[in-house]
Amino acid sequence: MASGAANIGYLESREFNGQFLGGLLVVDAQGIPVEFQYTEPVVPDKIQRIIYGKSMNRYLKAEVIARTLWKNLSNKPGLLVVNDNLLFSIWQELKVPMVQMEPTNVEKLDNIGDIKVIDEGQILLQASFNSPPVRVWPCSDEAEVLESITRTLIGAGEGMDDIVEPSSRVMAALEEKIASQGK
Repeated sequence: MASGAANIGYLESREFNGQFLGGLLVVDAQGIPVEFQYTEPVVPDKIQRIIYGKSMNRYLKAEVIARTLWKNLSNKPGLLVVNDNLLFSIWQELKVPMVQMEPTNVEKLDNIGDIKVIDEGQILLQASFNSPPVRVWPCSDEAEVLESITRTLIGAGEGMDDIVEPSSRVMAALEEKIASQGK
């Protein structure tokens, strides 16, 4: 394991055809699964959709699904990669930094750990030698939080070729869960 590297959690909380569900995969610094949790689908009825209105999406994804997954997790990661920045609303309560992250095809930055600010609230981070930098949206611009995020992603980049890829595993598992319900 890379020295000082923390486990990373990949949290997906989505709506599939009116059903909300989520999954949380914790991997070690080499991308090997440490723990996986998922929720059963939550299907709000018509009255609930009316009463919650536009707040339903955030409420179910963050307050119900993400909190439930975190609470049931035995191996708490040092960083959560999330698919939706509305989940940032609970990062301080969970006491773990969060990021949204996506791969890029831009030219590599000069050195591992190099950061390029590309827009307010967005950075490019060169986390490994083997891949282009990743686009990162951190949950906070506080220096201590950014340092923790950067250190964790660089540690993961030492052991994984693609630090974004585990998110696709969670998404595939959720899609399989939905597909298996119809069988």
